[in-house]
Amino acid sequence: MSEASFGPAPARPVRLTVVSTHPIQYYTPLFRCLAQARRHLRLDVLYITRPTPAQQGIGYGVPFVWDLPLLEGHPQRILRPPLGSDDFGRFFGLRARGLRAAIVETDPDVVLVPGWEYFASLQALLACRALGLPVLYRGDTSLLQAPKPYRLRHVAWVVRTHALLRLYSAYLAVGRHARRYLERFGVSERNVFRSPHCVDVDFFRTASSPLRRPEQRGCLRRSFGCGNEDFVVLFAGKIVPEKRLDLLIEALAGLGPRTRLLVAGTGTAEERCRRLAEVHGVRASWLGFRNQGKLPEVYAAADVLCLPSERETWGLVVNEALACGTPCVVSDGVGCAPDLIETPWTGEVFRRGDVRALREALLRIRDRRRRGVDYSTACLRMAASHSPLAASRGIVAACRHVTGL
Repeated sequence: MSEASFGPAPARPVRLTVVSTHPIQYYTPLFRCLAQARRHLRLDVLYITRPTPAQQGIGYGVPFVWDLPLLEGHPQRILRPPLGSDDFGRFFGLRARGLRAAIVETDPDVVLVPGWEYFASLQALLACRALGLPVLYRGDTSLLQAPKPYRLRHVAWVVRTHALLRLYSAYLAVGRHARRYLERFGVSERNVFRSPHCVDVDFFRTASSPLRRPEQRGCLRRSFGCGNEDFVVLFAGKIVPEKRLDLLIEALAGLGPRTRLLVAGTGTAEERCRRLAEVHGVRASWLGFRNQGKLPEVYAAADVLCLPSERETWGLVVNEALACGTPCVVSDGVGCAPDLIETPWTGEVFRRGDVRALREALLRIRDRRRRGVDYSTACLRMAASHSPLAASRGIVAACRHVTGL
């Protein structure tokens, strides 16, 4: 990456501090990219804590540590060790002491607080406002997550969202749904900057490239119990009810015996889904939890990734699959659908909860595969448009906007 990628350098670098709840595998490539823009930014990342393997594994079904270095390549500080009371599934499950002092110590011009998913994030936002510091928003909440209208909970959600969004100085839109959400709450277009949700595209593309060659891919598929002539459908992620693996299994039941389901993940709904696959006669390979370094091989082995979630803020597994050249079928409840799925070139979108629509979408992918259609070029191009560099450019532009540098 060249410094020229960010345009002319300002008179001095903008001092940007990011407040993040904990090291997250998807954010590290972005922070590394920002850290390289030294003529434009002086970056500091404050992590509230670093979860234990057991806390990290909540929802995945197994304790684990990410197998890629999350703290390298960017200046960072972890504010406190993990506490037994930390709960990443609740708003009040994460709190921070000394956060205001830590922010002051970094001497920022601007602070990025992605949203208010946790109380600690709200603490950071309020501390910045008390200090008179401009704050950038980069959340992925959309109207897809809105409570049902005309109910008290919806009214409270609207009032709260209006009040909190007004505390920010500029806004980073991770996708089209996020941009519509900001528009719905009256945010001016001139204060919104594109900063797409991204993954380490270079890592996934490079790791999967040799695995996509016919001989290597055949060996890989056999190791997963799949034949060369099988239509291999991949589900990757937590196996929880809202991800709707059960819907995918029902859809696959009508696709014939040369269909194979690959499941890379674990979770609370796994046993139920295993039984459902047996009942429907769906041939499935249950791979268990796959760490980041092992994901390129499952994406490369699959003919298509399916994310049939009822509601999903984004769905970064879709970015990962595309970066490996693999098309995707996603429900219209998945936040990334209008950004990443360009029918028919990078996949298909189906109506959430509609098993017939899902089956037909998968059949279209299968038929195009059998006719020799190569999805990889379009998929790789789409993934490249949602890179850490693309996301970093938006952040740099927003920093200049609010500081005048």
